[in-house]
Amino acid sequence: MNKSNKKSFYIILGAALVIMLAIIIPLILTGEKVESNRAKYFPTYTDIKVNSRTFTDEEKYEDLRKKLSEDFLFERLITVGDYDSSNMTKKDLDNLIENYMINFELSNTRYLTKFSKEKQYICMTENNLKESYVELYNTDISKYLDDMMYRFKYMFRKQNYCMYYTMALDFTMYGRMFYINKMDYDKDNEIITADIYLYTYPITTEAETSAQVNARTAMNNKEFDRAKKLIVEDSDGKYERKTIRFKINNNGKFFKYQIISIKTTDK
Repeated sequence: MNKSNKKSFYIILGAALVIMLAIIIPLILTGEKVESNRAKYFPTYTDIKVNSRTFTDEEKYEDLRKKLSEDFLFERLITVGDYDSSNMTKKDLDNLIENYMINFELSNTRYLTKFSKEKQYICMTENNLKESYVELYNTDISKYLDDMMYRFKYMFRKQNYCMYYTMALDFTMYGRMFYINKMDYDKDNEIITADIYLYTYPITTEAETSAQVNARTAMNNKEFDRAKKLIVEDSDGKYERKTIRFKINNNGKFFKYQIISIKTTDK
C-alpha cells in the first residue's frame, strides 16, 4: 500500500470510527437515562420478560410467579372490581375511577401538570388521561369524560383533569395476601390469564396477628379453605378468588400492567 493509499485508508477508518461513536454514545446515554427514569418514577418495579417458554419451563414459571407475588403494583391491580374491557359501558365508570388512583404510582410525576400533597390530588392533560386509561384498562374513555366529571369525590376539572388520591392512602389501611394458583399464556396477544386467591383484612397492629400468620402459611401450602376461615372468621377480613387476564407493559408511561378483564369466581 503506497503512502497515498495509506492516507486515504486512515481517513476512511477515522471517519467510520467517528460515525460509530456518534451512534453508540447517544444510545448508551439514552439507555442510562431510561433506566434512571424507571428507577425514579417506578422505584419498586423490575422489568418482567415473558414468552411462551416462561410457561413451560418450571424455573422460569416460578420466577414469574415470585416476581408478581412480590410486586405491590400487581397486588393493587388484582383488587379492581369485575370488569371486561371488550364490553366496557358507562356502568363501569365508578369501578374504574375508584381504582385508578389506587393503581397509580405516586412517584411517577413526569406526566403530571400538578401534584398537591396538601390537598391530595394530581392533575394531567386530557391526552395523558386518555392514554393512561388505555394503558391500565385497555379502553378509550373519550366519550365518558363529561360523565367522569360528575364523580366529585374522585375527580374535578381545573384547566386539566384532576384526581384525588385519598383512596390510594385509604387502601394502605388494609393488609393483603394473595396466591397465584395457575397461569396460562396467549402468545398471539401476549395476554396472561391468572387464577388468584386474594385475602384482605384490616390492619390493627404493625405486625400480623397469629391468625394472619397462620393464614399466610395455609395459603402458601394451598390450604385455601383454611386460609379463608382464618381471614374471614378470625380476622374480620374478606376472601375472593379471581380470574384476571392482563398484559405486562415494562415500557408503560403510567402503568406497568394492563387489565384485559377481571372476574370474581368465588367469595
